Amino acid sequence: TPFQAEVWFVNLISKLDNKWGTIRPIKLEDPKYGLVVPVRAFGQYGFKISNAHKFFEVLTGTAKVFTAAKIVEYFTGLLVHTVNVVLGKAFIEEKLSILDASTHLDILAQKCKQFIQAEMDRFGIELVNFFFYSINIPEDDPSYQKLKDLKERIAELNMLGRDIYQYE
Repeated sequence: TPFQAEVWFVNLISKLDNKWGTIRPIKLEDPKYGLVVPVRAFGQYGFKISNAHKFFEVLTGTAKVFTAAKIVEYFTGLLVHTVNVVLGKAFIEEKLSILDASTHLDILAQKCKQFIQAEMDRFGIELVNFFFYSINIPEDDPSYQKLKDLKERIAELNMLGRDIYQYE
């Protein structure tokens, strides 16, 4: 007797050129200088289907076509949320100044990758890579200028010595 069947093809090749970025700046307090500043983050990530059965069963559902663009759209919220949480915790716990963030991009990306991978595993997707292009403060923001001015004053105090500025 004839029976109906559907045949699905799942592309297992990695898609590495997925860009991401924070839609709005994240308000974070710089633990070194005590100012709240808006921080933006941008980067790129790659993924591939690691478990076609799980991917098909859990994520695609009744969709006739499920493209890489759909996966990117689906996980964008997760990526941005994870970046917000990880950056917020990292700056506070490690007392990392936002001005020094560019020297810690690899460590921050690794922390983000761990959280994102745990979620993607549920859908049979492997996060191949995740990295930051930059973590920065919009230069036209007034808090950025305050932060720079504060850093310059502290550097001046360190060069001249604190004795000059003490009251008797």
